[in-house]
Amino acid sequence: MQKRSSVLFALAGGILIGALLCYGVLFLGGTPLPGCADYIAEEAIAPTGDFVATVFVRNCGATADFTTFVNIRPAGSKFDGDAFPVALILGGRRLVNIEWTAPRQLLVRRPAARDALFRETPLLEGITLKYLDLNGD
Repeated sequence: MQKRSSVLFALAGGILIGALLCYGVLFLGGTPLPGCADYIAEEAIAPTGDFVATVFVRNCGATADFTTFVNIRPAGSKFDGDAFPVALILGGRRLVNIEWTAPRQLLVRRPAARDALFRETPLLEGITLKYLDLNGD
């Protein structure tokens, strides 16, 4: 009986951690929990030089999956995964490519699978975002 209680306790703890991470991603725009770290995967400066788009991956430790984001910030400002609007949120560590196609148009190539897609914003800070699958579709 004690073994079953331990399994249920561990399961409840896992569900609580998952719920907290989902809350942070969906309702706080990806605000990390304490102990999380962001790693920049790619950055692209707009043709006019006034914005920077960043692909970054958030790691919250061994008990949580990675999360991949794209955000846009004013050029000259320091990267902060929590301080600027997020255009794309994908569960897991995903390959995402970004490319400015015009002064206010950003092309985002991301995985075709939508199972891990939490957010995909078509317009952010006056910038139009177009999303394509990495295979070109």
